[in-house]
Amino acid sequence: MKQLKKMWTMIVVLAIFSTAKTSFCQVINIRTVEQGGTGRYSAVMITEASLPTHTIFRPKDMRIFNERNKLPIIVWGNGACYDSPWEHINFLNEIASHGF
Repeated sequence: MKQLKKMWTMIVVLAIFSTAKTSFCQVINIRTVEQGGTGRYSAVMITEASLPTHTIFRPKDMRIFNERNKLPIIVWGNGACYDSPWEHINFLNEIASHGF
């Protein structure tokens, strides 16, 4: 039950981030993985101050997404209580480069 509550909290937080302006985010660290992926939108890997135990993969230029061109969200859990994205950074970066 605790894991389910944690997952729903994460979904709500990500939904809020998807509708908020990027100026509200306090980026601690930003990194480009594999030249930003092969998709239409060059992607970045971000550590954000309000989510210190999470990593965000998103298109680098968020200005192209707005009310008419919304950004879909994929919530990824590594499983087994493991809180590191390093085993999957190439995969998650590639998805982000396609606008997710």
